[in-house]
Order: sequence, then structure tokens, then C-alpha cells
Amino acid sequence: ESVYFFSVMTTPPLHLVPDTDAHQQYTQWLIAEDPATLLHLDGGTYGRPITQAGVLLAYQEAYPKRFDHRFPFREGNLLCCNSYYACLSAVGEHIGHVDCLVVDSPVLGGTVGWLFMVYVVPAHRGRGWGKALVRQALRTFVGSCRTVYLTVLDDNPRAKQMYISVGFDVVNRISLPGVDGTVNVMAIEVPEEA
Repeated sequence: ESVYFFSVMTTPPLHLVPDTDAHQQYTQWLIAEDPATLLHLDGGTYGRPITQAGVLLAYQEAYPKRFDHRFPFREGNLLCCNSYYACLSAVGEHIGHVDCLVVDSPVLGGTVGWLFMVYVVPAHRGRGWGKALVRQALRTFVGSCRTVYLTVLDDNPRAKQMYISVGFDVVNRISLPGVDGTVNVMAIEVPEEA
């Protein structure tokens, strides 16, 4: 079992800002993204080709279904989904996106968090911004839940290793209908206070 400790910084180099543009910038990034990367990110949730309407529909209809009986490892009731852009503090540039979901999941022991759609734009990958984004996203769960989960495909070893370096542990390995390969369910404990 991992325990995640937050470092204290007066001005983090990266911070999260609420997604207030109805996912428009995020959608534009996805439209320009490599198809293989998209498959790792959404598994087709947003439809193909990617459109603004498809992204909005996924948030309205697909997200709640991700916690129904078809997904017994995380079955529960979606309480909220907060979407954020990762913003470089020094220049104000948005370089990524993440969804922070809170779910009442009896199979996982109550109220838990889920990270969905962790995304860093290609020009900023490989520089540690993914880790910084995840660490900032974990802060959003402080006070609302103690455990945060995510899933990552086995054939995405870079992402899996990045999550491990943040403190996530693989707690389950599953197969899902329509998904090629094994899905790793990963979890981390967050502190009660930041």
C-alpha cells in the first residue's frame, strides 16, 4: 500500500485550472493527436473521428456508464466529474488535461476518486509534466476520498511507469470487452490534508 506525500511549494511550476471552455481546447488537441495515442487515452469513448459533439456526448452519456454493471471492478454511482487543464504557471500556457471523478463505489469500499483522460500535449511529453499534472490532480481529492484509482493498458509501459513513480500500485489486472490487451487498475492513497 502506497502513501502519497505532497511537496509544499509556494508557486508550483504547473497548476490546474478548471476546464471552462466546454472541452474545446482539449478537443482540438485530440483531433490533432496520433490515432495510437488516442486509443490509449479514450479507447473510442469520444467516437471517431473526434468532434466537439462527440466529446461532449461522452461526458454526458459515456462517463456515467463507465461505472455500471459492465465494469464490476469499479461499479458505483458517479457523484461528480471535474475537468482541468494543466497550466504552466510562468507563462499561462495550457499543456494538458485531466478528469477527476468522485464515485460512490460499494465494491471499492465507499467514496473513491478516479483519474480519467490524463493527457499532455506532444510538445511537452517526456519532461515530467505528466507527473506534475497527476500530483496536482491528486490534490483535488484531498478531503473527499482517501483512495484514487486509474486504469492503464499493459501496452502503454511509459504511462504505467510514470504512475508507479508517482506512487500508484497495480491492484488488479483485468480484461475488458472490446479492449485489446490487459488493463491495469492502479491505486494510490492520498493524505487527509494537503
